[in-house]
Amino acid sequence: MEKNCFFFWPGKLMYVGTAMDTDVHQHHAIQLIMTFNKPFTMKTTTKELKVMDVIIDSNQPHNCHVSENTRFILLNIDPLSEIGKILKQKFLFNSGIRKLHRDKTKKFINKLKLVMKNNEFTSEEVTKITFQFLAELGRNTVSSKTDSRIEMVLPVIRNRAFENPGIKELSEICHLSSGRLIHLFTKEVGIPIRRYVLWIRVMSAIQKAFESHNLQEAAIDSGFSDAPHFNRTFKKMFGLAPTDILKNSQIVQGYWNNNI
Repeated sequence: MEKNCFFFWPGKLMYVGTAMDTDVHQHHAIQLIMTFNKPFTMKTTTKELKVMDVIIDSNQPHNCHVSENTRFILLNIDPLSEIGKILKQKFLFNSGIRKLHRDKTKKFINKLKLVMKNNEFTSEEVTKITFQFLAELGRNTVSSKTDSRIEMVLPVIRNRAFENPGIKELSEICHLSSGRLIHLFTKEVGIPIRRYVLWIRVMSAIQKAFESHNLQEAAIDSGFSDAPHFNRTFKKMFGLAPTDILKNSQIVQGYWNNNI
């Protein structure tokens, strides 16, 4: 584990690294941050916490300071995925941020450390360990259901976010008025349609940047006017520049489904 590592799944991003200092930011993902052996500092709009393991709700303003030589794991999870719904319901129903008990995370961290000691490790190995950890974390909780009309438009937005699909077109697909769709989408998803489109574009761009290491190309292919536009949007969401993620990192692609 000499290098920092990223593991990207559609709608999810995992980072294993040392040291992190972000600006105040908020994004659509549910975020889990777990350190190997030292606490880190996290601030919200109302409090400052010293924690080792924490889960943060989507759209919750916060910043993080992880000191040098403090290795940590960061998971960003789509709140619309099955595990995202379960985690939100189990841990975040009445709080935007919640500490996790160390006994829930230590086993996962130790397994991950063991696998990544081998330079020949595969994304499938990391996927399996992470999947098992999230399944255990969400055990005995049934996920809530997203309104079927919103389920009809979500794939259209995800597949065509770079085209910026119009509200009228989306409302026709789910047989709702434009005003009703706008209201229902925000209620079910947690953010307005336009912000969700932007989120999908950001996730697309960072995946393409992982693959090509060309931010300009990745930004334009994902619907941004240019790399600076993508950089500003990414920093607002994640509190640091995309180049901070990409440089000196070992990139590993991995995929899992949402059937938890």
